[in-house]
Amino acid sequence: MKKFYDDVMTNAPGVKSLLGPEGRFPQRLVSMQSGDSDVGMMGFLEYLNASFTVMPFVRKPGSVYPVMVEFAVPDIEATVTKVVEMGQPIIGGPFYGQSDGGAYGVATFLDPNGVLILATDCVTGQSNPAPAASAIRRVVIPTARNKAGPSAQLLQEALDMNVFSDETFGSARTAALLDLDETAVARVITLWQGTEDHGMVGFMEVLEPEIDINPFVKRENYPYEVILVFVVDDIDRVLSKALPLGARLIGRRTYEVPGRGMVEGAMFTDSNGVVIDLTRWLGSQTR
Repeated sequence: MKKFYDDVMTNAPGVKSLLGPEGRFPQRLVSMQSGDSDVGMMGFLEYLNASFTVMPFVRKPGSVYPVMVEFAVPDIEATVTKVVEMGQPIIGGPFYGQSDGGAYGVATFLDPNGVLILATDCVTGQSNPAPAASAIRRVVIPTARNKAGPSAQLLQEALDMNVFSDETFGSARTAALLDLDETAVARVITLWQGTEDHGMVGFMEVLEPEIDINPFVKRENYPYEVILVFVVDDIDRVLSKALPLGARLIGRRTYEVPGRGMVEGAMFTDSNGVVIDLTRWLGSQTR
């Protein structure tokens, strides 16, 4: 991936950040891009001169990781080698197998902040093979049992996404990739927009064994841990559909992104506490 944006945003005096926590801390935003697509970018938000220390993701043994980001890569062996050279732990794999599209390889590992990364190499014969460079296929967020559906429904009705797949997994290999007990069974609902199979969002519920998952409980004076960002044309329309589905509005305001222009922004949580950031560019900004 390549760096798309890297700058510091500072709130005006007396203005609260929508990103949390409250206060006037300057925030450095680094966005990473694959190829030329604005879809499926990944951002890291660093709080500068803050009175707290942002902790990496913490996973309880036997539970699930708070978030998983899946990448399509051209060579799983080369990816795993580079990860090991950088000193990051391999969680599962690499495993190899056959699908309807052909042979594939897959592995999971942690980044320095505890984000679980799943890498899958090219599957020959697929209609949408992996690109030459790494690209984010989807971000997967865990929910409690029977709670993936409501989050998926909100993205369908409020943000016009469609169901790409709704699959149940239950194999020792899948459990090993997610660092779960080998008897674990999980359901993943994946949503997408358009025809590109990248930049997708998935919700995963572990059916067996029953795991108490409450992934995004906002701690006082602490940032939101994961934020899904959507560029929209009409924030009012999205909120009018999201709020009746259990969404809770965090805030709404117009602000400037340094070097990019003015935006109208709104943030809300869905019924599972997943944070969604709506961005509407003002003026001549097209991205």
